[in-house]
Amino acid sequence: MTPDDNVYAPPAAKLESDQKACQQCGASIHLLAEVCPRCGVRQRPPVSKIALLLLAFFGGGLGLHKFYLRKPVQGILYALFCWTLIPGLIALIEFIIYACTDESALNRKYTATSAILVAAIGFGVFFVLWFVVGILAAIAIPAYQDYGRRAKIEMAMAQVEPLRMKVMERIADTGALPATAADVPDATAVTVPAIAVAQLTDHGVIVIRFDEALRPPIAGTTLEFTPSLDGGQLHWQCLGNLPARYLPRRCRAL
Repeated sequence: MTPDDNVYAPPAAKLESDQKACQQCGASIHLLAEVCPRCGVRQRPPVSKIALLLLAFFGGGLGLHKFYLRKPVQGILYALFCWTLIPGLIALIEFIIYACTDESALNRKYTATSAILVAAIGFGVFFVLWFVVGILAAIAIPAYQDYGRRAKIEMAMAQVEPLRMKVMERIADTGALPATAADVPDATAVTVPAIAVAQLTDHGVIVIRFDEALRPPIAGTTLEFTPSLDGGQLHWQCLGNLPARYLPRRCRAL
Protein backbone atom coordinates (compact mmCIF):
# COMPACT_ATOMS: atom_id res chain seq x y z
CA MET A 1 0.00 0.00 0.00
CA THR A 2 1.41 3.37 -0.98
CA PRO A 3 1.09 6.68 0.88
CA ASP A 4 -1.48 7.66 -1.76
CA ASP A 5 -3.69 4.78 -0.66
CA ASN A 6 -3.19 5.04 3.09
CA VAL A 7 -4.53 8.21 4.71
CA TYR A 8 -2.64 7.34 7.90
CA ALA A 9 0.73 6.98 6.20
CA PRO A 10 3.62 9.14 7.52
CA PRO A 11 4.71 12.11 5.40
CA ALA A 12 6.81 11.25 2.36
CA ALA A 13 9.63 13.49 3.53
CA LYS A 14 10.96 14.69 6.84
CA LEU A 15 8.98 17.70 8.01
CA GLU A 16 10.70 21.03 8.53
CA SER A 17 9.70 23.54 11.21
CA ASP A 18 7.53 25.40 8.70
CA GLN A 19 5.89 22.26 7.30
CA LYS A 20 3.15 19.83 8.24
CA ALA A 21 1.79 16.55 6.93
CA CYS A 22 -1.24 16.54 4.65
CA GLN A 23 -4.22 15.15 6.52
CA GLN A 24 -5.21 13.09 3.47
CA CYS A 25 -2.09 11.82 1.70
CA GLY A 26 0.63 12.53 4.29
CA ALA A 27 2.72 14.66 1.95
CA SER A 28 4.89 17.45 3.37
CA ILE A 29 3.18 20.81 2.83
CA HIS A 30 3.66 24.32 4.16
CA LEU A 31 2.42 24.91 7.68
CA LEU A 32 -0.02 27.60 6.52
CA ALA A 33 -1.23 25.75 3.43
CA GLU A 34 -5.01 25.34 3.25
CA VAL A 35 -4.98 22.96 0.25
CA CYS A 36 -2.51 20.15 -0.37
CA PRO A 37 -0.83 20.75 -3.76
CA ARG A 38 -0.35 17.00 -4.18
CA CYS A 39 -3.86 15.60 -3.56
CA GLY A 40 -5.88 18.80 -3.65
CA VAL A 41 -7.63 18.10 -0.32
CA ARG A 42 -8.44 21.14 1.83
CA GLN A 43 -6.77 20.89 5.21
CA ARG A 44 -8.84 21.08 8.36
CA PRO A 45 -7.70 23.69 10.90
CA PRO A 46 -5.51 22.33 13.69
CA VAL A 47 -6.75 22.16 17.26
CA SER A 48 -6.00 25.36 19.15
CA LYS A 49 -5.52 24.50 22.79
CA ILE A 50 -6.49 28.01 23.89
CA ALA A 51 -9.70 27.94 21.84
CA LEU A 52 -10.51 24.46 23.12
CA LEU A 53 -10.00 25.49 26.74
CA LEU A 54 -12.12 28.61 26.34
CA LEU A 55 -14.95 26.70 24.69
CA ALA A 56 -14.80 23.91 27.30
CA PHE A 57 -14.77 26.35 30.22
CA PHE A 58 -17.38 28.87 29.07
CA GLY A 59 -19.50 26.73 26.76
CA GLY A 60 -18.84 23.20 27.95
CA GLY A 61 -22.32 22.85 29.40
CA LEU A 62 -23.72 23.42 25.90
CA GLY A 63 -21.20 21.07 24.29
CA LEU A 64 -19.39 23.78 22.29
CA HIS A 65 -16.00 22.09 22.73
CA LYS A 66 -17.48 18.89 21.26
CA PHE A 67 -18.65 20.74 18.17
CA TYR A 68 -15.18 22.28 17.91
CA LEU A 69 -13.61 18.81 18.01
CA ARG A 70 -15.97 17.58 15.27
CA LYS A 71 -18.08 15.46 17.61
CA PRO A 72 -21.54 16.87 16.83
CA VAL A 73 -23.52 13.97 18.29
CA GLN A 74 -21.87 14.43 21.69
CA GLY A 75 -22.34 18.19 21.39
CA ILE A 76 -26.07 17.78 20.75
CA LEU A 77 -26.40 15.50 23.78
CA TYR A 78 -24.60 18.06 25.95
CA ALA A 79 -26.93 20.81 24.71
CA LEU A 80 -30.08 18.73 25.23
CA PHE A 81 -29.21 17.86 28.84
CA CYS A 82 -27.51 21.13 29.80
CA TRP A 83 -30.39 21.89 32.20
CA THR A 84 -29.34 18.95 34.38
CA LEU A 85 -25.89 20.56 34.93
CA ILE A 86 -24.31 17.14 34.36
CA PRO A 87 -22.76 18.16 31.00
CA GLY A 88 -21.24 21.20 32.72
CA LEU A 89 -19.62 18.98 35.33
CA ILE A 90 -18.26 16.62 32.67
CA ALA A 91 -16.99 19.58 30.64
CA LEU A 92 -15.13 20.87 33.70
CA ILE A 93 -13.36 17.52 34.04
CA GLU A 94 -12.56 17.58 30.31
CA PHE A 95 -11.24 21.13 30.68
CA ILE A 96 -8.74 19.89 33.25
CA ILE A 97 -7.73 17.00 30.97
CA TYR A 98 -7.26 19.34 27.99
CA ALA A 99 -5.25 21.77 30.12
CA CYS A 100 -2.87 18.96 31.12
CA THR A 101 -2.49 17.65 27.54
CA ASP A 102 0.10 18.95 25.11
CA GLU A 103 -1.27 20.72 22.02
CA SER A 104 0.52 18.35 19.68
CA ALA A 105 -1.11 15.41 21.45
CA LEU A 106 -4.49 17.09 21.06
CA ASN A 107 -3.84 17.48 17.34
CA ARG A 108 -2.91 13.82 17.02
CA LYS A 109 -6.13 12.77 18.72
CA TYR A 110 -8.62 15.33 17.40
CA THR A 111 -9.37 17.43 14.35
CA ALA A 112 -10.88 20.85 14.73
CA THR A 113 -13.43 23.03 13.04
CA SER A 114 -13.66 26.82 13.06
CA ALA A 115 -13.64 28.05 16.65
CA ILE A 116 -15.29 31.32 15.61
CA LEU A 117 -18.15 29.44 13.93
CA VAL A 118 -18.61 27.21 16.97
CA ALA A 119 -18.62 30.21 19.29
CA ALA A 120 -21.20 31.98 17.12
CA ILE A 121 -23.42 28.89 17.09
CA GLY A 122 -22.94 28.51 20.83
CA PHE A 123 -24.00 32.05 21.60
CA GLY A 124 -27.01 31.56 19.32
CA VAL A 125 -27.99 28.39 21.16
CA PHE A 126 -27.42 30.15 24.48
CA PHE A 127 -29.78 32.99 23.63
CA VAL A 128 -32.38 30.57 22.25
CA LEU A 129 -32.24 28.58 25.48
CA TRP A 130 -32.63 31.74 27.53
CA PHE A 131 -35.59 32.72 25.36
CA VAL A 132 -37.23 29.34 25.94
CA VAL A 133 -36.47 29.49 29.67
CA GLY A 134 -37.98 32.98 29.79
CA ILE A 135 -41.20 31.77 28.15
CA LEU A 136 -41.44 28.81 30.52
CA ALA A 137 -40.79 31.08 33.50
CA ALA A 138 -43.47 33.52 32.32
CA ILE A 139 -45.93 30.61 32.34
CA ALA A 140 -44.72 28.75 35.41
CA ILE A 141 -44.21 31.64 37.85
CA PRO A 142 -47.80 32.97 37.70
CA ALA A 143 -49.12 29.41 37.90
CA TYR A 144 -46.98 28.78 40.97
CA GLN A 145 -48.16 32.03 42.57
CA ASP A 146 -51.79 31.07 41.95
CA TYR A 147 -51.12 27.68 43.50
CA GLY A 148 -49.66 29.39 46.58
CA ARG A 149 -52.68 31.68 46.92
CA ARG A 150 -55.12 28.77 46.63
CA ALA A 151 -53.12 26.82 49.20
CA LYS A 152 -53.41 29.70 51.67
CA ILE A 153 -57.15 29.99 51.07
CA GLU A 154 -57.60 26.24 51.60
CA MET A 155 -55.58 26.53 54.82
CA ALA A 156 -57.96 29.24 56.03
CA MET A 157 -60.94 27.05 55.09
CA ALA A 158 -59.58 24.17 57.14
CA GLN A 159 -59.23 26.42 60.20
CA VAL A 160 -62.74 27.85 59.77
CA GLU A 161 -64.47 24.50 59.34
CA PRO A 162 -64.94 23.87 63.14
CA LEU A 163 -66.70 27.25 63.40
CA ARG A 164 -69.03 26.30 60.57
CA MET A 165 -69.77 22.96 62.28
CA LYS A 166 -70.82 24.78 65.45
CA VAL A 167 -73.26 26.89 63.44
CA MET A 168 -74.69 23.75 61.81
CA GLU A 169 -75.10 22.07 65.20
CA ARG A 170 -76.93 25.13 66.54
CA ILE A 171 -79.27 25.20 63.54
CA ALA A 172 -79.91 21.45 63.90
CA ASP A 173 -80.80 21.88 67.58
CA THR A 174 -83.10 24.89 67.18
CA GLY A 175 -84.36 24.49 63.63
CA ALA A 176 -83.63 28.18 62.97
CA LEU A 177 -80.72 30.44 62.06
CA PRO A 178 -78.97 32.02 65.05
CA ALA A 179 -80.00 35.66 65.37
CA THR A 180 -76.62 36.78 66.68
CA ALA A 181 -73.15 35.33 67.15
CA ALA A 182 -73.85 35.08 70.85
CA ASP A 183 -76.50 32.44 70.15
CA VAL A 184 -73.80 29.99 69.09
CA PRO A 185 -71.81 28.67 72.07
CA ASP A 186 -68.01 28.98 71.89
CA ALA A 187 -68.20 30.69 68.50
CA THR A 188 -64.93 32.57 68.88
CA ALA A 189 -63.07 34.27 66.06
CA VAL A 190 -60.55 32.15 64.19
CA THR A 191 -57.18 33.64 63.25
CA VAL A 192 -54.89 32.12 60.66
CA PRO A 193 -51.63 34.07 61.12
CA ALA A 194 -50.59 36.15 58.07
CA ILE A 195 -53.50 34.72 56.09
CA ALA A 196 -56.99 35.50 57.39
CA VAL A 197 -59.31 36.21 60.30
CA ALA A 198 -62.79 34.60 60.45
CA GLN A 199 -65.63 35.55 62.76
CA LEU A 200 -69.29 34.70 63.18
CA THR A 201 -71.82 37.48 62.57
CA ASP A 202 -75.62 37.75 62.70
CA HIS A 203 -77.79 35.00 61.17
CA GLY A 204 -74.93 32.50 61.27
CA VAL A 205 -72.87 34.23 58.57
CA ILE A 206 -69.15 33.49 58.80
CA VAL A 207 -67.01 36.29 57.37
CA ILE A 208 -63.41 35.56 56.43
CA ARG A 209 -61.19 38.60 55.88
CA PHE A 210 -57.89 37.89 54.15
CA ASP A 211 -54.83 39.67 55.43
CA GLU A 212 -53.81 42.95 53.80
CA ALA A 213 -50.24 41.67 53.80
CA LEU A 214 -51.14 39.07 51.19
CA ARG A 215 -50.43 40.02 47.60
CA PRO A 216 -53.22 41.11 45.27
CA PRO A 217 -55.70 40.06 44.11
CA ILE A 218 -56.73 38.38 47.38
CA ALA A 219 -55.22 40.91 49.82
CA GLY A 220 -58.00 42.56 51.81
CA THR A 221 -60.83 40.60 50.18
CA THR A 222 -63.57 38.72 52.04
CA LEU A 223 -65.34 35.42 51.72
CA GLU A 224 -68.68 34.90 53.44
CA PHE A 225 -70.32 31.59 54.28
CA THR A 226 -74.04 32.41 54.44
CA PRO A 227 -76.48 29.73 55.70
CA SER A 228 -80.14 29.55 54.68
CA LEU A 229 -83.06 27.23 55.45
CA ASP A 230 -85.31 26.02 52.66
CA GLY A 231 -88.06 23.68 53.79
CA GLY A 232 -85.99 22.60 56.74
CA GLN A 233 -82.94 21.94 54.54
CA LEU A 234 -79.75 23.83 55.37
CA HIS A 235 -77.89 25.40 52.45
CA TRP A 236 -74.67 27.40 52.39
CA GLN A 237 -73.79 30.09 49.90
CA CYS A 238 -70.39 31.64 49.26
CA LEU A 239 -70.47 35.42 48.94
CA GLY A 240 -67.96 38.23 49.33
CA ASN A 241 -65.51 39.83 46.92
CA LEU A 242 -62.89 37.10 46.71
CA PRO A 243 -62.18 36.58 42.96
CA ALA A 244 -64.17 33.62 41.66
CA ARG A 245 -61.09 31.83 40.35
CA TYR A 246 -59.76 31.58 43.91
CA LEU A 247 -62.93 30.18 45.46
CA PRO A 248 -62.13 27.02 47.44
CA ARG A 249 -63.39 23.65 46.29
CA ARG A 250 -66.04 23.43 48.99
CA CYS A 251 -67.59 26.72 47.76
CA ARG A 252 -67.96 25.25 44.30
CA ALA A 253 -69.68 22.20 45.81
CA LEU A 254 -72.11 24.22 47.89
